[in-house]
Amino acid sequence: MELVRGSVAMLVVSGACALVGGCDVVFRLDHVGSHGDGGVTGDVDDAMTVDAPPSNTCMLSPSVFVPEITANYEDPAQSGAKLELFLSLYDTGVALADIYVARREAVSDPWGVPLVENGLSSTADDTDPVLAQNDTLALWTSTRVASTRKIFQAMRDGPNRPFNTPMIVFDSTVSGIDVSPDGLTLYVCDGNGVMGQISRAATTVPWLPTAATVVGNGIYFPSVAGDGLTVYYHRNTTLYRQTRMAPSGPFSNEVAIAAGTDANISDDGRELLYFTDTSLARATCQ
Repeated sequence: MELVRGSVAMLVVSGACALVGGCDVVFRLDHVGSHGDGGVTGDVDDAMTVDAPPSNTCMLSPSVFVPEITANYEDPAQSGAKLELFLSLYDTGVALADIYVARREAVSDPWGVPLVENGLSSTADDTDPVLAQNDTLALWTSTRVASTRKIFQAMRDGPNRPFNTPMIVFDSTVSGIDVSPDGLTLYVCDGNGVMGQISRAATTVPWLPTAATVVGNGIYFPSVAGDGLTVYYHRNTTLYRQTRMAPSGPFSNEVAIAAGTDANISDDGRELLYFTDTSLARATCQ
């Protein structure tokens, strides 16, 4: 990915209420503190107002580390059932990434060792995997047919099943993507902080690159909640959130929420994953 990766700077977000005027709804996500204590530390520095419907007005718990997934990985994408975790990993000394997947038997179990997902990986740069349609559809960005990132897709019969042959589905250059759980709405970033939204009537209909509606600015590497009302993303080493009142409207009210990169909000909007400078972190909706 094109933005800053690697060590995550420590951040304490304060005064966020002043950004949007008031604090009617409070979200809580602890900032990343010293790792010498083996955990994410810090008081609640992230009080903020979010102009969003009740489905998004939850309070996020203090984040905890997921130590089995180290910060060598990027681009976490949890399956709808939360039993598969797709990631990307750059080979040492090579600016090319492969897609990996970690699995577990139950949501209370730790993640297993991530393994290369050969059905999605290639000799090119493969990153930013996302899932939809009951985890039968995978989308990701790849440079396998050009020097810039295009969107590819592959289908499978269900979780833990092999993927069919990948095919390109979006020929415009992108820097970050997400997709709605039903596979009908595609979110694309152009690398300049502009996120577009493309909708289709059925999963058998192709997405048209010229049909994108601009729905957000200052957004990179987005992860959109399943209801389409909240987007999480990062710039450099800071996580942000924007919200909207309807799935077809523009996002606004940017608020910084934590130090980290590569946010992934679960389909149900109740679990946020992101990377710190040591490992994956997790916060849930209380």
